[in-house]
Amino acid sequence: MSASPEFREFLQEHLGRLGELRFKRMFGGAAVYLHEMIFGLIFGEVLYLKTTPETVALFEAAGSEPFTYMAKGKSVSLRYWRMPDEAMDDRDEAERWVRIALG
Repeated sequence: MSASPEFREFLQEHLGRLGELRFKRMFGGAAVYLHEMIFGLIFGEVLYLKTTPETVALFEAAGSEPFTYMAKGKSVSLRYWRMPDEAMDDRDEAERWVRIALG
C-alpha cells in the first residue's frame, strides 16, 4: 500500500525545515528522499528510517522495530526501522532521527 497523499503532506510539513522531500513508489510503498538521498520508506502510514550497524542500537533503545516482510514463508528484515512514536509528534525530534538516518 502506497503512502496516502495526506501522510506525504504531513511528512513534508513535519520535516520541511530539512528541505523538500521527494517520494517514489517502491515495493508497494514509497521511498523518501531528501537532497537526492534515500533515508526512509513508507508503508501505509508508517515511516521507516534507514539504519546502519552503528545506529540500530539507537532505534532499539527508543523502542523502535525493524521493517519486516514475508518472503517464501520466512520473515525478512531490512535495514529500515520505524521512526520512534515520539518523533512523529515532535518536529525537532523527527529531524534528529532523519539526520541519524542520513548520517
